[in-house]
Amino acid sequence: MATRVETAVPYSLSQNILSSSGIGQDDMAQQLGLGDTYVASPTLINSFRLSGTRVGAAAIPAQTFTPQQAGMNFYSYQGFVPLLVLGAGFSTYIPSNFSVSTDTVTSFGANDDITLIRGSHQFSFGAQLMRALLNSHSYAWSEGFFLFAGVFGSGMIDFLSGNVTQLHQANPNPENLTQNYLGLYAADTWKATSRLTLTYGVRWTPFFPAAFKQADDYNFSLSNFYNNIRSKAIPTAPPGLLYPGDPALMASRG
Repeated sequence: MATRVETAVPYSLSQNILSSSGIGQDDMAQQLGLGDTYVASPTLINSFRLSGTRVGAAAIPAQTFTPQQAGMNFYSYQGFVPLLVLGAGFSTYIPSNFSVSTDTVTSFGANDDITLIRGSHQFSFGAQLMRALLNSHSYAWSEGFFLFAGVFGSGMIDFLSGNVTQLHQANPNPENLTQNYLGLYAADTWKATSRLTLTYGVRWTPFFPAAFKQADDYNFSLSNFYNNIRSKAIPTAPPGLLYPGDPALMASRG
């Protein structure tokens, strides 16, 4: 099964930089399942399944003008610059820079279920294994966001004279995670009498935490911050932050 959502970038339809703010979409979801049910005997059935799911989502920004085309010696990760001019009544793509992102979520696994009949009992046993992967990039602030607030009389005067009230920019924010899942169960449906049937069982699903593939996670210790203790792995980081490779962080993980 596959489904897709595709939405055009508003700017590509009107070519109006002041009125066609917003983003486009290019999303695809795919799912595949394979299975086999084997009847070994009148009292024994085995069902085996393989499955996989992938969801890819992209929020596409408008490509209007680059900083260099506007005479600005400025780098933008997305190739265009959002502007907000207060009091002048116009802006360029203010909310869109928060929404621009790419996300891919993939999961695949297998499960096996056995049904066995013995007398008045119907026993069920099974196991499920699954692995999930998340690869995401968020581009909030990556374009560079200029605010002209009217310090010199009006936002338009600031804009025309190049007096920037605020510049906010950050690098793209990646998030790459993996996580495993395991589930085991055993159950019994017992026909105790002609008028009483009991169903009971147990299930074990241990928790496996998500892991950062690039080991780019961190932890903050308030006591280390107050005592000005810095990371050994990244000595230039602010005090209180711990990163993979720091003994205190590894000890806390056990």
